Amino acid sequence: MKTKHDDGLEWLREIRRKMAAKFDHNPRKAAAYYQKMQRRYADRLYHREHEVAAK
Repeated sequence: MKTKHDDGLEWLREIRRKMAAKFDHNPRKAAAYYQKMQRRYADRLYHREHEVAAK
């Protein structure tokens, strides 16, 4: 019998559970952490120089 979560994505759900637990299931804490990492590693991030014109 196929259940609601029998789709092969349990590995992804486990990662998401661990990430949520790392920040006490508080999205504000998670956002603050990732914003801090974005500032810390800004020189490693890709930034597009020009906007691509819509076709």
